[in-house]
Amino acid sequence: MTISGQEFYTFPPLRQREEPTWPKPGQASLQGAPADRDKVESMQVIRARSAGFCIGVSLALRRLDKELDDFTARQQTIEAAGANRPMGLYTLGPIINNPLVMEAYKKQGVICESDPCRFRPGDKVVIRAHGIPPAVERQLEDCGATVIDATCPKVKKAQLAIGKEQAKGGALLLFGEKDHPEVRGLLGYAGHNALVFGNMEELRKLPLA
Repeated sequence: MTISGQEFYTFPPLRQREEPTWPKPGQASLQGAPADRDKVESMQVIRARSAGFCIGVSLALRRLDKELDDFTARQQTIEAAGANRPMGLYTLGPIINNPLVMEAYKKQGVICESDPCRFRPGDKVVIRAHGIPPAVERQLEDCGATVIDATCPKVKKAQLAIGKEQAKGGALLLFGEKDHPEVRGLLGYAGHNALVFGNMEELRKLPLA
């Protein structure tokens, strides 16, 4: 991935560590490997042609890039006119869990803010792929901020489906991490009639009867 001419790897580099010297095909010894590993089976390793972000994150980053281009152009016009900055470009929480990418956006003027009540009229706020609860979106609008919804299309589909069933009186039983941003966003569409579990033990403890 490239941001402003800087190339980023999708995954962080592995820590340097000593590895066994694996034998070439036909060799019988394994130098530096555990003593109990005296036999080596042939293995075919197929390397993927490409690796990258999931579609939701990729779309969110593209949306942020577009907003950043517009923001930069407006900033240049404002500076040329000698006026003050009328608005800011924000993400509500990190748009991606990648410190290198977040730092690159920060250097270009994108601000990561976690409090939905701290925005001003005119600010633009990009919602990350995880999505947010409807109540949080209303808080942003009440502040006068412009909401740029970059929620993953699949997550948005799930949100709307949950909201539709909730309106019919349905209840949500959700398998996931209750503190995960995407789960919090989904629960926001389920109303009060929702239960979350992360494993079978938690499921057994839920009042399902």
